[in-house]
Amino acid sequence: MDIQKALDIIEKWNFFYGQRVVRELWGDNPTDVQNQDIKDFNRDLGYIKQFMEELQQYRKVGTVERCMVAVKRITPLPAMISGGVYKCPSCGSGRSVKHRYNYCPKCGQAIDFVCKT
Repeated sequence: MDIQKALDIIEKWNFFYGQRVVRELWGDNPTDVQNQDIKDFNRDLGYIKQFMEELQQYRKVGTVERCMVAVKRITPLPAMISGGVYKCPSCGSGRSVKHRYNYCPKCGQAIDFVCKT
């Protein structure tokens, strides 16, 4: 869905409402023109409804900020290894190299052990 298209439709509705469509714009128009205007209006209304339903689904997942944090968290970062202990690159919690986790048990950050130290 295109946000700009949705905003343009809302602006068009605002214009039509301000002009009082029935009285001022349709007064001299033939029925087929009025019917086409109604069809176009209903099409646009359907677009906005679909857009809002899609937006509502995104909001159930979380905010953009929360999604960005999640993406950062699942992107593996190189482990900091020193003296048989590795530290999480995000929270700094330490674990023995013998017990390597793909994710930090404390904060959930994905960890990359393939890196050279």
